[in-house]
Amino acid sequence: MLSNTHPIQIIIADDHELLRLGFINYLENQPKMKVVAEACNGEQLVRLTGMYKPDIVITDIRMPVMDGIKATRIIRSTYPLTNVIVFSFLISKYQAAALLDAGASGFVSKRAHPSELTHAVMAAMNNQP
Repeated sequence: MLSNTHPIQIIIADDHELLRLGFINYLENQPKMKVVAEACNGEQLVRLTGMYKPDIVITDIRMPVMDGIKATRIIRSTYPLTNVIVFSFLISKYQAAALLDAGASGFVSKRAHPSELTHAVMAAMNNQP
């Protein structure tokens, strides 16, 4: 459930720096949202999740070193209070099934309007699909 006492803490993971910076800039300008860290690969994402224990992780699927599916599985099994939202240009049926099995809370297309990302964060915080 959404807390009124602290901002929603978020980690963003994408191997494209420009995209990460765009998402960070957008989320930092949303009420009660704070990006606490950013990662350029899945391995770094898992490590930063352990350090910060954020409310939400937003991750790409295709990243070097470790992909978003494996990172999601590790994060959800190790840090069950951290919700994972996946964003990608394309999500195949196989990837969607693998991400749901790994424990992802939701999906957002990188082509979506930025408000859809905000909606996905709020839905995940309130345990809604």
